[in-house]
Amino acid sequence: MRRPRPSRPFRSKTWEPSVEICATPRRLQIRPPPLIAFGGQVRLVEDQKERVISLEEFFVGNGVTCLSPKELLVEVLLAEPSGPTGSAFIKVARVAADLAKISIAARVMRHGGSCQDCGIAMGGVAKVPMRLKKTEQVLRGMKFDSALLEKAGQVAADEIQPRSRRSTSFYKKEVTKVLIRDALALAWERAAKGQ
Repeated sequence: MRRPRPSRPFRSKTWEPSVEICATPRRLQIRPPPLIAFGGQVRLVEDQKERVISLEEFFVGNGVTCLSPKELLVEVLLAEPSGPTGSAFIKVARVAADLAKISIAARVMRHGGSCQDCGIAMGGVAKVPMRLKKTEQVLRGMKFDSALLEKAGQVAADEIQPRSRRSTSFYKKEVTKVLIRDALALAWERAAKGQ
């Protein structure tokens, strides 16, 4: 008869496409890009001390977080969208169950025909999941059309810092242009429908 293995901390070698953060055999999986795109924060507790930080600050390296040895992640915090908002998550992998080569999460808040606010985060394009702040600036307050999406795709390709892991840097930059266009268009459409 096999003896059950004791529960011990799990150390993932990569944060993308899933973050393994729970030490029990039933691991909680979180995809960082959608949470980052929505401005997610985490509440961390150590003894009687507590701190709240953004998910962008939480990830500090490949498979490394800012957690101290005695600190515990107890809550993920997301603000309620204030207007008509849509979102989309797309990952590129060989098969659906495979690790993502690259992934994107986009959040768009509409105001008429323009983009009032947005959040874009990508995985697999830097050493940690990253928020594309320059690309977001290009979109804010602008009329949402195909020319804007093309410009956003180029800015995003310039903004990412891909490593040649699971795909070449050139491939990731080219795919980023397409993913930006597709994810933002889908999020825009969903915002119109109130999804």
